Amino acid sequence: MAEYRLSYPEERDAIIDFGNYIYSGYEVPTDSKIMSTKLFDDSVSAEEFSEATYVAMDGKRIVGMVCCPIIDAKVCDVPVRVAQVGMLATHIYDRRKGHMGEIMRTMFEDVDKKNVDIYLLGGEHQRYQLHGFEYAGAQIMVNYSAYSLNKSFGDTDVSEYTFKKIEKGSELEHKAWELFCKKSPVILRNEKNFY
Repeated sequence: MAEYRLSYPEERDAIIDFGNYIYSGYEVPTDSKIMSTKLFDDSVSAEEFSEATYVAMDGKRIVGMVCCPIIDAKVCDVPVRVAQVGMLATHIYDRRKGHMGEIMRTMFEDVDKKNVDIYLLGGEHQRYQLHGFEYAGAQIMVNYSAYSLNKSFGDTDVSEYTFKKIEKGSELEHKAWELFCKKSPVILRNEKNFY
């Protein structure tokens, strides 16, 4: 019988490997440390990671996961606590067994006790409707690769598009931070920690 719970710090690497395995099955090799939230960054401790990552375990096997870090944000200059739901994944052999529904229930029960004001979603929103989420008039989309650009722009030739690394402390980083601060909603992040 499966167990649904917060992850343990020592499971961090296995969970990241699990996420890479699942998401790489969607035609594009995936490196979760690069493509996903700061939660997967090496600067985040295993303890911080485990406080925001929920797993479905079948014995010693990870069969599902969802991440839900709580972040400070503002909407029209009003501070809000946001539960940022993302990285839903179920092992291909364990789909249609109810694992995601159970892990989402576990996550909601835990996060609801932490005084959050709103849940924000990442990823493909269709799957979240299965868990009671509805569109709220805004959608944030980030494209990471030539593959996703081709999917977004259809027949547009994206071969000339390039990704440019923004160097820490550069003028370009400062301009990006200024643009970031103008949008609403915005996740609160000071300029020092913007990179």
